Amino acid sequence: MNMTETSPTPISSEIYRRFRSLGEWQTWTSTHGYIFSQKHAQGLLRQIREQGLVDPLTKTAHHPGDILVSGDNYRDTIRSGALTSRHRAVLFEWQRLASNGLPHLSSRGCKVYAPEGLTEFALFLRGRFPKFIGSEYAQTEEERRVLFPIPGEDLHALSFPGGVFDLVISSEVFEHLPDLDRALREIARVLNASGALIATFPFLFNRERGIVKARLAGDGVEHLAEPEYHGNPMRPEEGSLVFELPGWDILERARAAGFGDAYISFIASARHGVLAKDVGGVLVFVARKEESGTGGPGPG
Repeated sequence: MNMTETSPTPISSEIYRRFRSLGEWQTWTSTHGYIFSQKHAQGLLRQIREQGLVDPLTKTAHHPGDILVSGDNYRDTIRSGALTSRHRAVLFEWQRLASNGLPHLSSRGCKVYAPEGLTEFALFLRGRFPKFIGSEYAQTEEERRVLFPIPGEDLHALSFPGGVFDLVISSEVFEHLPDLDRALREIARVLNASGALIATFPFLFNRERGIVKARLAGDGVEHLAEPEYHGNPMRPEEGSLVFELPGWDILERARAAGFGDAYISFIASARHGVLAKDVGGVLVFVARKEESGTGGPGPG
């Protein structure tokens, strides 16, 4: 089933839209408010449980009995094998880029970097793309020693030469960066001229600017709000501090960092098992080195 622009009819099972501003998002959601309803979420979830799902990149079909749904955090569950709803949204966007002018992204020779090397998602990517490199952030020499042969990398200062990767995948990392703009510049630097970045993070979809919750100050961290921590495979007891929850201005910040185009994709799919509870789909950040057109929020 092709994903196309949908009408305001509730429980549309396949939705794909691109947005390049908060205004475009607000205009669209004003006539498609059903995506915020529990009726929409439960309708998609029912279809997924009854019909199973298809991995959007490998086209592997998963039987309903192989799908695990834990609680109502659909974005990070609806698990089939190594993949969750959020992962499949990333793979769907990946496949869409490959089908629309960047066919090399779907080849086994695609050079992929991700700032995660220990996760199930990293293992999934490593098993399908021989030129995949996944890393972790190691804060001490002892952590680097334990991590080896997985490289330790800092997104603020990557060790790779410029222009070497076709694709960078970042899953739930941006919120933990004390200097997101510097990291965006580094990612743009290591991507080749036709390269792309696909990322997910806790996105404040109704705010132009995000919320800075902490920042580096001198030799320590200054907390501007109640400290928030997320899981960290390197330091599971501590977790990773949240520095910033990005808003829509991340699109302009990406362009300032060296990307020719940036947008947010909204993906909801019963076929591919892509769903989130509060907004009815998964929001994915995409930045391309080349300009890909800046028209309205078309179906892409």
